[in-house]
Amino acid sequence: MLTPALTFSYTFETNIKSEEDRLRTIYMNVLSNEKRIAVVEDKKIMETFIHRPNQEQKIGNIYLGRVVKVLPGMQAAFVDIGGERNAYLHRDDIVAFQVLPDIKKEYASITSLVHQGQQLLLQVVKEQMEAKGPKVKETIEFTGKYVVYMPYDQTTAVSRKITNEERREELLKIGAAYEGGYIFRSASEKAARHSIVSEIEHLQAQFYNIKKKQETMKSPALVCESHSWLDRLLKQLPEDTIEHIVADDMIVIKELRERIQEDKVSFYPRKENIFSYFGVEQELEKALKKVVWLENGAYLLIEQTETMTVIDVNTGKFTGKQNLQDTVVKTNKIAALEIARQLRLRDIGGMILIDFINMHDERSREMIRSLLINALKHDSAAVRILQFTSLGILEMTRRRKQLSLQEQLMEQCTECGGNGRVLSVETIAYRLERELWELKGMEHEAVWIEATGEVLKIFTGKEGEHQKRMEQALGFMIYVTEDASLNGYQIRQLGTKNEIKNKINRDPAES
Repeated sequence: MLTPALTFSYTFETNIKSEEDRLRTIYMNVLSNEKRIAVVEDKKIMETFIHRPNQEQKIGNIYLGRVVKVLPGMQAAFVDIGGERNAYLHRDDIVAFQVLPDIKKEYASITSLVHQGQQLLLQVVKEQMEAKGPKVKETIEFTGKYVVYMPYDQTTAVSRKITNEERREELLKIGAAYEGGYIFRSASEKAARHSIVSEIEHLQAQFYNIKKKQETMKSPALVCESHSWLDRLLKQLPEDTIEHIVADDMIVIKELRERIQEDKVSFYPRKENIFSYFGVEQELEKALKKVVWLENGAYLLIEQTETMTVIDVNTGKFTGKQNLQDTVVKTNKIAALEIARQLRLRDIGGMILIDFINMHDERSREMIRSLLINALKHDSAAVRILQFTSLGILEMTRRRKQLSLQEQLMEQCTECGGNGRVLSVETIAYRLERELWELKGMEHEAVWIEATGEVLKIFTGKEGEHQKRMEQALGFMIYVTEDASLNGYQIRQLGTKNEIKNKINRDPAES
């Protein structure tokens, strides 16, 4: 995995210093409309981020919403923020609940905090998923490079990664001088005082402007839109955790060099797709399959459903060299590490049941559980690992903020009654776009593509605008015809414009 040509690999090889000081290499495939980012730790792909223009991302957005229903039994309310489905607001995320004394919190009902028709300023913390609307909170916050500003809080804290006590005290004093709550991120450890103060004042001004804007708006309305896909990415991956970024688009390279240390950023110059070159494409394809082979011949079986994910560990071809229990424990150790990786790579959330190979003694079980906990400590998602059940099943939960990799790239198969999944139309259309980018600079004047109507609709864009932009960027003409019998698309011919026009016109059935 991740073994590019030696002439290119030396520059970008990840240098892992220690388990605690793990740095990341990031590969960005951002030339096409679909932006794909792969995060590598210890020479293994651990996370992927995918942004598509047709998939609106609301996390971080601030809305003026209107309460449409209050449910005391759930201690929650449903709020209209202008989307397809009403947003979900829990009592614990309401500002009025946060300021109650601990004794009153125990008895406070949501009906005493909000009422139907009330307007609230809310921030999206979890995307809409299938039948569920987005999750929102009234306790909004603003994330900067150095500081997370919480206007309705009075708590000040410092990242645990900052271990210098003098620096911690200095940061706490800065926070105490301003109203509101603050969490000083790891990037603030070496930042100049004036830079931190400037960011705090900027975030406060942003909140003030939002409150002022709210006064003249009617709900539901978008008050403040979250930043670009690149802003969101850099917030999730602080600069001090990044060793190197390799991107295939000079516009993105330029923006990155303005925002992080310049020598950490490199341009990928080859025609071959960057994900293919660095082995990411192959890993993504594996991540869509149910079976994951382990290095010792054992394997995992991962079954994702709407309600939960079940992971089964099997010895497979591994029989071990000593006794059976030794084989079982060794396999479970390898499996625990790979499960931690697969949860992050596939972005699996919700309830997760892991059926490790049966271990007879409690000591072995606790060792495997501790190993899994340690392997997931770099996971940015909130993880809760419970105990083994009487049947030997390890229960855990992982908070999900967005669709899993499978949900983003695949859809229900209509041919088998919805029992299986196939690549979605969007995934196929973006794959076609990336394949055309690899033809840039070819000697031919034009390319002829046949595809299903659904794929062509996404590929060509509204009134063919996206197809025209592609032709300008790639330097050749793109001719498309529809063929409903295809499984996606095929590139029929490369040649001159006249050759392809004549070929299409010669057989009307093909057009």
